[in-house]
Amino acid sequence: MEAFFPNATHRQILSEPLRLTETDEVYDVDVTLHGGGISGQAGAVRMGIARSLVETDPDLRPALKAAGFSPATPARRSRRSTASRRHARLRSTPSVVRSAFENAASEI
Repeated sequence: MEAFFPNATHRQILSEPLRLTETDEVYDVDVTLHGGGISGQAGAVRMGIARSLVETDPDLRPALKAAGFSPATPARRSRRSTASRRHARLRSTPSVVRSAFENAASEI
């Protein structure tokens, strides 16, 4: 671990979820990283370890969530309403056509 994360702070970030749950001697962690900086990678590994611990033992979730290691559930992408597309078309049309289109839309 020292070869990949020479900074002691980064190594501490990596091991926080395991120390908090007192499972640092129970699990061996094997991680593949790609891209980003060292700090970002350390944070990503910490989150991955926390998620793996919760998946293995759901009873650890409250402790990890209280410490801030378990982020909220991933947000779903919201659906774009059809009204926003219609308004985008209205902005790009000439004003004569726009007024006719708005009158037709209001009658519906």
